[in-house]
Amino acid sequence: LDAGRDVAAPPGPRPVPTAAAREDRAPFDHLGGARLHYEITGDPVTLSMDPTFAGHLDATLAAHWAAAGWSTPARLTSYGAWIDHQDGATSWHHAGRAFDIGAVQAEGGTELVSCRYDLWRGAEDAVRRAAEEAYWRLAASLHREFAYVLTYLYDAAHHNHIHVDNGASGTEGSVFRGRSPAQVPDVQAMCRHVWGYDLQITGTFDRDTRAATEEVLDLAGEGGRITTPEGWRAFLAATAAHRPGT
Repeated sequence: LDAGRDVAAPPGPRPVPTAAAREDRAPFDHLGGARLHYEITGDPVTLSMDPTFAGHLDATLAAHWAAAGWSTPARLTSYGAWIDHQDGATSWHHAGRAFDIGAVQAEGGTELVSCRYDLWRGAEDAVRRAAEEAYWRLAASLHREFAYVLTYLYDAAHHNHIHVDNGASGTEGSVFRGRSPAQVPDVQAMCRHVWGYDLQITGTFDRDTRAATEEVLDLAGEGGRITTPEGWRAFLAATAAHRPGT
């Protein structure tokens, strides 16, 4: 049995980004109500972004704070959004339609989410478990709205941030693709680190992964499968809101 056979949306042509000039993007110093800061220096920063993308990300982050049961965080750190185009390949950052998340912090500097896997991957078990849970709950909210969400499982370049862009999904939200090298491992990690399943992160949408996601949907009172648009969004919403041990 091909586990991905009933995925509703087969992959289409990969969209090609078009570079934009800074003056064609809009300045943003808050997202989700949180002040933007540069992850490397900690300084407040204003970033240039496509307004439609920024508005969608703003609403997605605000919804995540609500799902997590937080008041609006004080700081959202980033490695950047729009970057100036130089010779060579063009990315969604050059279009101003991408954002790299470093951390989410409450007033006083308390860390709510760290996307710095490079810093906490070797931490003691309790610290790492808490970091993984918060990380994958945030990733769930991002995956729900954006097709391109790249986490530390994607490659070593993403060990210090989560990348999100709307290059494939635009304003429509995402759908699950059973062969996606970005979505499938992350679903397995959500099942493992948020829901507590002893599930191996293989990158293959196999029977164990399918069964775990269906159990999650049952626990959430939704039922169904993540291979449907409704099931995918319900799985991610339930994961973002789930608080293990409560």
